[in-house]
Amino acid sequence: MNEAFFVDKTMQTPFRSWRQSLGALGEDAASLYLVGQGWRVIERNWRSYRACELDIVAKDPQGTVVFVEVKTRAAFIGVYGTESVESALASVDRSKQNKIKRGALIFLSKTGEPQRHGRRFDVLVVTIKQCSLAYEAGSRFIRVQERDLDLLHIEGAFD
Repeated sequence: MNEAFFVDKTMQTPFRSWRQSLGALGEDAASLYLVGQGWRVIERNWRSYRACELDIVAKDPQGTVVFVEVKTRAAFIGVYGTESVESALASVDRSKQNKIKRGALIFLSKTGEPQRHGRRFDVLVVTIKQCSLAYEAGSRFIRVQERDLDLLHIEGAFD
């Protein structure tokens, strides 16, 4: 899954900025979660020049093509405040939903991904309760323990 991995139930990603690093950790955790649920991740961070970025495009175990919007929130003070699941869900407003839908249509037309079992739009909220900055071999990493992640998967979040 990109650059993240779990070692002894610890996930890490290279440090960029706090916001970028936490976002990357959230998307990595979401991908690992979906794969663990028997999903197949087709694309991550797919970009359309005109529409938007699709965080995760996957197929669920029933074969439905699912476009997953990942929202990561830090539930600890010190990075950029305490943020809630409610704020994450509110950020996927009608405008964001329309961008994701346009991106999905472009993705499907460009890739020819078969939709025998339809398509769906999900939101996956990843809450990071605690993390740390680590240094190894001259590089900086953000690390989070698996127990410090909460995931809320909302299937069919919008049409």
